[in-house]
Amino acid sequence: MDNQQLSSLILLLEDQDPVANKRILQKILGRGESILVDLDRLCHNEPVGERRKRLQRHYPRISRELSLESLDRLARRQDDASLVEGIYLICRLLTPDLKFEDFHRKILLLARDFLLELNEQRTGFENVNLFNHIFYQRLGFHLEDPQMQSLKYASILNALEDKACNPAVMTVLYFLFARLCGLNILPLSISGGLMPAYLEKDQILFYINLAANDAALLNETQMHNFCRAWHIDPDKETYGLVAESEILVLYLEMLLGLYKQKAPSSQEAFWIERALELFPGEYW
Repeated sequence: MDNQQLSSLILLLEDQDPVANKRILQKILGRGESILVDLDRLCHNEPVGERRKRLQRHYPRISRELSLESLDRLARRQDDASLVEGIYLICRLLTPDLKFEDFHRKILLLARDFLLELNEQRTGFENVNLFNHIFYQRLGFHLEDPQMQSLKYASILNALEDKACNPAVMTVLYFLFARLCGLNILPLSISGGLMPAYLEKDQILFYINLAANDAALLNETQMHNFCRAWHIDPDKETYGLVAESEILVLYLEMLLGLYKQKAPSSQEAFWIERALELFPGEYW
């Protein structure tokens, strides 16, 4: 398909007939992620200003539809979800022109200190303490908006820049960097939220409380005391390890609740709700 044919196909998305529109969209999406590169090039090379603007108007929808298709495949996989991929796709729903290479580069630059200093010669306890020091003290991630009322502090992209975030974003980023540097930290479901748990030989060695602007490591007794303090039944059956994809669900649900409160008719609320529907099961 040459540039002229592709340009004409994309402009057919302006067809108001829903059946025809859906058929055209599926044909476009069938080209995969490369369609965004092609569309970027088309917009750059299009000499007619009005036609260029018309092409550009379709970029956000195509980008978001591709993000949903990729999230759907990720949600259906039997192995653990890729946090980097999943978080990127959610961010792209909110920022359609976000490029993976830019997002990945930003993540890896922040992960550099973790990768240089954590090693297998240290115990898990030592590595997690060092990880916490880098995460909170050196990089400066810190909690803002504990009641999760601000869209600013709900943004992962903003948090990667200024290191300030709400509790849900803090949880997501903690798991993300722990996964990137190879720490065997998995999500533990507890009282409507997720707590990191460090595993060794399939046994939980300790828990990590992210409730403050520093992380406290808890043994089993301390974990029970923590539960009691928060009026949670400390019986082991009340909490347990869950799939890594639940980290994405937690973030999506927080975003949806916030956008429905602040901007219920927004495009962001519409696309986040569609993304959340891809992950079956109870929400947080």
